[in-house]
Amino acid sequence: MAVLPPKYDVFAVADQDDPYPAYATLRAAGALCRAGPGQWAVTRYAEVAALLRDERLAQFQFAEAYELVPESARKLVLPDGPARSFTRRSVVALNRPPHTSVRRLMTKALIPMMSGIPAAVAAMTDRVLDAAAERGQLDAVRELGHPVPYAVLCELLGVPPDDRAEFGAHAADLARAFALAVPDAAAAAADRAVAWLRGYFWERMSRDRPGGPDFLSRMVRHNREVDADLLVDNAIFLMLAGLETSVNLIGGGMLALAQRPDQWARLREDPARVQAAVEELLRFDAPTRMTARLVTAPVEVDGRTLRPGRVVLLLIGSANHDERQFTRPDRLDVTRQPNHHLSFGSGVHHCVGAALARLEAAAVLDRLVRRFTQLEPAGQPLRDASTGLRSYASVPLAVGPR
Repeated sequence: MAVLPPKYDVFAVADQDDPYPAYATLRAAGALCRAGPGQWAVTRYAEVAALLRDERLAQFQFAEAYELVPESARKLVLPDGPARSFTRRSVVALNRPPHTSVRRLMTKALIPMMSGIPAAVAAMTDRVLDAAAERGQLDAVRELGHPVPYAVLCELLGVPPDDRAEFGAHAADLARAFALAVPDAAAAAADRAVAWLRGYFWERMSRDRPGGPDFLSRMVRHNREVDADLLVDNAIFLMLAGLETSVNLIGGGMLALAQRPDQWARLREDPARVQAAVEELLRFDAPTRMTARLVTAPVEVDGRTLRPGRVVLLLIGSANHDERQFTRPDRLDVTRQPNHHLSFGSGVHHCVGAALARLEAAAVLDRLVRRFTQLEPAGQPLRDASTGLRSYASVPLAVGPR
């Protein structure tokens, strides 16, 4: 009798503060393990890296998974409605050819806007650190990791200060539509949010565009082949993806450094290591722990053939800790070189906001390193339970100036 591979329980692992021992156990058993109904999970670096680029695997969102889960769990899958249509139209869910057109347009609009971001982030960070220095305390998420990237994204999208509180509330509701489990109340809130956000951008586009300097205006000016509805949805998606990635990178990264005084000391001794530190923080506790693909043609993984129609979970968090690729992977090393982590994916679906997240995190970390000697935990971090993300609601720290 054939021995079945071990099973990956996505919900159980999501609840763990430290999922990496569980990943190590799965990797030791093989590169492939079972997941939910019609699903496989891939654990090792080489296989994950190859499959991220394999065109036999199509991009997949769990909003599409209603038929692939048992009836008892279907209430947790996003039902038909505006939010489900939005997740299917975001660039992260599109396959070629529309993916290529939307991604090219987003990149063309975004790249020219990025030159001023480091200085803007540094100035905003300094204002936060001024107040933190007086108190000796800083919440890495609530005071820094969320407000600073959010302000940057609002500037990019042309959302004026008076609109940002309401805009942010709706964006937070819509972000929950990308989870594996979406309860009824969260799905209803996401539907209301996407309707409001679409209306907001359509109203501004009809009034102000295409003459403005913001991201959507630039997409409209450069556009030759993408319908306007898709432009609006992906302007909204930039906010969601850019914010989640940056918040989780900054909050989780600062916590990791605060818990490891030797690595914090290395950065203080040589601030030029900040860029390498950002890459290591991305590897060590990846903001996105997994991504999903749909098999469209037979694919062999670890001696087993995966048939079309199967969903494959690529466990980025596990791959980034694979001892076959990284020396002492469970040790944070801000000098690690080379560092070919998979935290932003690979291939055609490489994260469109990767450069933005790197810029923001590096600017924040640079100001911290140059201004503070003390960086220590000051209470219990509060995690946001998420099956796909490594996210924190609060990271309290004790800080002190040089």
